[in-house]
Amino acid sequence: MTIAGSIAPWFWLLQDPGVLMSPALFLQLSFANQIATAWASDLLISASVFFIFAAIVLQTRYANGEAGVMFDEDCVFNLL
Repeated sequence: MTIAGSIAPWFWLLQDPGVLMSPALFLQLSFANQIATAWASDLLISASVFFIFAAIVLQTRYANGEAGVMFDEDCVFNLL
């Protein structure tokens, strides 16, 4: 599912490569109708939450002196 979710958007994005070269046109087409707006809004919210969570985890690890630890199975539970 992860692989399909990573590859499928590129199928649609590569239909018109010119859109990828123009950020203004990309944003205009991303919010072209209500369905596209719903998808784009969901993506922006999900990405924002992910980056906020990642920043919290990194700050916690640096504060605890665990900056060199790449993965710890208890990392999520240590935040709670």
